[in-house]
Amino acid sequence: MKLFVTRILFLTSLFFVVGCQTTPLAQYKQVRVGMEKFEVLELMGSPQRNIRASGVDKWTYIFYDQSHRYQREVHFKNDRAIYVGEPVKPKVTAEQTDSMNDRVNKNIEQQNERQRLEVVPGQKSPASENGSSPIKVPVEEILNTPESSKGPKPIYTEIK
Repeated sequence: MKLFVTRILFLTSLFFVVGCQTTPLAQYKQVRVGMEKFEVLELMGSPQRNIRASGVDKWTYIFYDQSHRYQREVHFKNDRAIYVGEPVKPKVTAEQTDSMNDRVNKNIEQQNERQRLEVVPGQKSPASENGSSPIKVPVEEILNTPESSKGPKPIYTEIK
């Protein structure tokens, strides 16, 4: 009889404990914008991922409810939640960013090449008399002329 009562008490307490547990999804639905980090930690526990960029902490929670996988984010600024919801997708893909960077780099290289070519002072081309552009030669050729062989005069600055 004593064993029977012990089993009944154990099963009742187990049912009570299991019945009071909430799912991670239900807990996540309680997270609100304006909550502080410690409140979210108490409710959800530690995030699976934590990234900080541009002064914003992005916490990612991944959990399963039955057969579904859920990924949710909480963003914090100044220790307060400013976003709660689905993962934020970047506005530009990595491939698009690479393509933009390639274009910018190509423009910079072209500007550097144009700056490398310089007009030789005092030299006229037949085209310049007709109103066309003057002769352009690489800076290296200008620097190898006898007048510039002495090199630029150094400038000294006093450091106090």
